[in-house]
Amino acid sequence: IRARSALNRLLREHPCAGWISAFQRERLASEACSGNGFALLKPGGQLECEPESRRHMLEDTIIAIATPPGYGGLGIVRISGKKALAVARRIFEPKGRARPDYLERRPVFGTVRDPEGGNALDEAFLTYFKAPRSYTREDVVEISAHGSPAVLEAIMEIGAQAGARPARPGEFTLRACLNGRLDILQAQAVDDLVRSVSLAQARSSSRQLGGSLSRRIF
Repeated sequence: IRARSALNRLLREHPCAGWISAFQRERLASEACSGNGFALLKPGGQLECEPESRRHMLEDTIIAIATPPGYGGLGIVRISGKKALAVARRIFEPKGRARPDYLERRPVFGTVRDPEGGNALDEAFLTYFKAPRSYTREDVVEISAHGSPAVLEAIMEIGAQAGARPARPGEFTLRACLNGRLDILQAQAVDDLVRSVSLAQARSSSRQLGGSLSRRIF
């Protein structure tokens, strides 16, 4: 009973709660919306219908800086969606190859360039994760550049110009949840792990991310 109460609380309070859609709740969607949209579980547990256009946002190719704000040796820009590799090809020029075959999980060294002016922004590594073997279960590209906020923001900007939409906070984990890569408890664990301030807290969150709590409940 305590475990299910905790689950209900997570469904009410988790940042993803407002996005729990018909991808996982098709029966509720069909009953509540009668095909005129898709169902969202709002904070507080209310089931509401949303227009189909909102659902299409989850099909966009998205881009975001995946590393914390500030200066560092490395910074990562992540792209996820059907057009992830196409967007990356427009802004990334591999060294010494005309048209490389981007093998899965094999970093490729090259230069990030503005596709409009052709100006080089930085040297970087590009790694391609083909669906469904990625964090979101979509095609994912990660560009690992130097950790200058100006450089990373510029990569974000040209990536958006090349066809990606800036991701909302938590949207990569949202897609992982909706695509069956994580359940709601594991999504909560991602946030807990990122925010952990002690090794014990990190270990507990890591176990939850691995499914320890989910197996007890589901």
